[in-house]
Amino acid sequence: MQIDPGAWRDLGLEDCGSSENKRERSLFSAIDHTNTKMGSRLLCANILQPSTDLSTIYARQTAVLELLDTEELFFSLSAQLVDMPDIDAAITSLICISQATTSRQVSQAINNVLHVKHILQATVRLAHAFRANIQSTLLQSILGVLTESRVDDLLDHMHAVIREDIGMEKSAQMTRSQRCHAVKDGVDGFLDVSIFDKVTQEVVELVEQYATIQRVADVIRENITILYRVSEAVALLDMIVSFAHHCTLHNCVVPEFSDSINIIQGRHPVLEAVGREVVPNNVSTVSATFTVVSGPNMGGKSTYLRQIIYMAIMAQIGCLYLPCVVLSAVTEDNLDGMRFKATFGTQTQTLYGIRLAEQMGFPDEVIDIAEQVADEVSI
Repeated sequence: MQIDPGAWRDLGLEDCGSSENKRERSLFSAIDHTNTKMGSRLLCANILQPSTDLSTIYARQTAVLELLDTEELFFSLSAQLVDMPDIDAAITSLICISQATTSRQVSQAINNVLHVKHILQATVRLAHAFRANIQSTLLQSILGVLTESRVDDLLDHMHAVIREDIGMEKSAQMTRSQRCHAVKDGVDGFLDVSIFDKVTQEVVELVEQYATIQRVADVIRENITILYRVSEAVALLDMIVSFAHHCTLHNCVVPEFSDSINIIQGRHPVLEAVGREVVPNNVSTVSATFTVVSGPNMGGKSTYLRQIIYMAIMAQIGCLYLPCVVLSAVTEDNLDGMRFKATFGTQTQTLYGIRLAEQMGFPDEVIDIAEQVADEVSI
């Protein structure tokens, strides 16, 4: 489904501000229970462009149902996903190769190698969290990526050079120490820092200038495709687990797909997520394909329309929690016209232009004047 950027903001699909108040009002924040950066990004992308492929939607529904039926699998996967680092950030650092050979660049190379080592170890632990008799084909394909032989081969190659007990540290002092002790004893005599009574500046500079770590980084770059595959698999798994988590917090209704929309006792998912009391309502296009919604200003017309769109999007991304008794949805391909112009379309387009101007580097005084004009126009 293609949704234009204007509709993204009019519908409140994603977080478009820094205040807590704005974050609570987006569909993304209402259903986001992901544990990883990759899963969060994938969920946001799916909300902005929901799938219209029924086989993809049904595969996600089946995976969510299996997680709900198997609590041990759900909790074990959730626990391992919490420790999964940002794989995309590690890939970005690896593919950016600096021409200068400074101590800072070599230190960054050591950190990148340790980061990848941590990712591969977390991948192995995540694969072990799966049980043997998985029924969902989607979960089976994810497990297949996590258990690829290239993951173990790359980790074994790194363990041949890097100490297995070396991990990622948060403090600068511990990180510096980890860089000094990263290479195993016996790999290179110049790097056997265990012969020293203490870590000195001389040892630090000696380790940072040596090329052993760089050779390991080159091997990682040659096998970087496996990191891309693991990142995609972890992101999809995290999103599926997030859907299952959302179902545990609310009553679960599995949507059906047909040539019409039929919602019985539907409730606004975002308002319900923030604790607002909502009144259930019905909508049906079974006997009529054209519906007129009328009422006074601030009477809830836009809220009612958003509720319908929210539930349709949630159904098409594979989320099983639908706040209603019965839901039958249509896999729509285009929502370009859904912009709610009558209520606040002009103001939304103006604010979007201001945000775009900020990203393009317009002077602050120009942005301030534009915001003042927008406030006057919106009154």
